[in-house]
Amino acid sequence: MPRLQEFYLYNTNLTTLPWNFLANMTGLKALNLHFNEKLTSLPRDLFCCLPKLQKLSLKFNMLQDLHQDQFSALINLRMLLLSGNELRSLSAKLFQNLQTLTNLELSNNNLRNLPGDIFVPANALRSVTLGNNKWNCTCSILDIAEWISANRNSVTDMRDVLCHEPYSLLNKPLVGLTSESLQCGVTPDGNLHVGVTTERTYSLGRTTTLPFTSQGSASNVGTDFLSPSTLHLTPLDTQASSTTALTTKKVHRDVTTMKSKVFFDTVVLVNGPDIVHNNRHQHWVYLWTVPATGPDLQ
Repeated sequence: MPRLQEFYLYNTNLTTLPWNFLANMTGLKALNLHFNEKLTSLPRDLFCCLPKLQKLSLKFNMLQDLHQDQFSALINLRMLLLSGNELRSLSAKLFQNLQTLTNLELSNNNLRNLPGDIFVPANALRSVTLGNNKWNCTCSILDIAEWISANRNSVTDMRDVLCHEPYSLLNKPLVGLTSESLQCGVTPDGNLHVGVTTERTYSLGRTTTLPFTSQGSASNVGTDFLSPSTLHLTPLDTQASSTTALTTKKVHRDVTTMKSKVFFDTVVLVNGPDIVHNNRHQHWVYLWTVPATGPDLQ
């Protein structure tokens, strides 16, 4: 059916489709696979052979995830309708080849966050819907909130783009979020305030530290260094386990004297030659180190 230009498939009981289902429809310009209440997944290469496709409607299915290359072959796509699904997250590369895309619908899903640069490849976008999702308004959402703020004229349902959690921010517009309003570590007067609680276990004079997995690369990034004199370690409490002979101490590290505009989300402290911290903000990774010397915690 290479001459077919428009195709509808709706109100079925399908849960997925064969990967070559559309392979012989190379002339399609509009494809409507919508209103299928049991359709939960799509094969990665389902849209591999539709070079002329301009409109793709997948709205009001039950899709939960999309492969990062799901739409990479649709180089002439102009309209993509994904509203009314169960999408929880999207890859930053999902729209990487959609340079002609002008209309995108993502409303009425279960999205909690999005990469801040997810829409950058689709530089022709004129209309995006993002409302009625389950946005988790913690510090990690600031990148996409900044994009929304910079593209107010393109987000056509701005009034519905609201925080779903935490409860204290319920129904607060994403467009107004800042690192200060989310208490992301930088106080209004510019002082850096980072509170971290770590746990150590003591047994027969030996000290062990909870596991830590490093993130990101340390090359070619901006750095920020804290002086050892600004790190204060103060034991808060000691709690004995009822089932073992181990004792756990929670230690609070409080840094209050460092002037900085760096964005802080999560700080992790580990033992080693140096204590390494890292954070990400607007495509930058900030690293700083503190020598692993200090007061004896015992």
